[in-house]
Formats: sequence, C-alpha cells, structure tokens
Amino acid sequence: MGNELPDGYNTMIDFYSLGVLLYEMLVGLPPFYDPNKMKMFNTILNKEPKFPSSMSIKTKDLLSKLLEKDPHKRLGNY
Repeated sequence: MGNELPDGYNTMIDFYSLGVLLYEMLVGLPPFYDPNKMKMFNTILNKEPKFPSSMSIKTKDLLSKLLEKDPHKRLGNY
C-alpha cells in the first residue's frame, strides 16, 4: 500500500529525477533553471535542456535520454 503513486505518475519519474540530479551535479544548476519561476515551469514543459559545449557527447546522450519528456521514450522504460 505504501508503494502507490498518485494518478498519472509511475516509476519513470525516478529516471527523470535522476537526470535532473546528474545534470545539476555536473553543471551546477538544474537543467531548466531560470530565476523567473513561471519561465522555468514553461521551459520544463516545452523545451529541451541545454548542455554546455564542454560536456562529452556520451554524457549529453545519457542526460537527454533521462530527461526525455515522454515517459514511454525515456531511458529506463521497460
């Protein structure tokens, strides 16, 4: 009973959260950070994350797959 998630959520949110955490650890800011919270919420919903040019291609690939907005396409979906 304690493992139930709210309607509309499943364990795929854990993979997305892992992507956010890794991004923030590597870059120093969350992937969609904006000091204006409304802009930030809009960016989270509608835009792809930006990656520093110094980030390796493999790291960008991993983070892109974890931060995929469609949970059916996200890394970890089985």
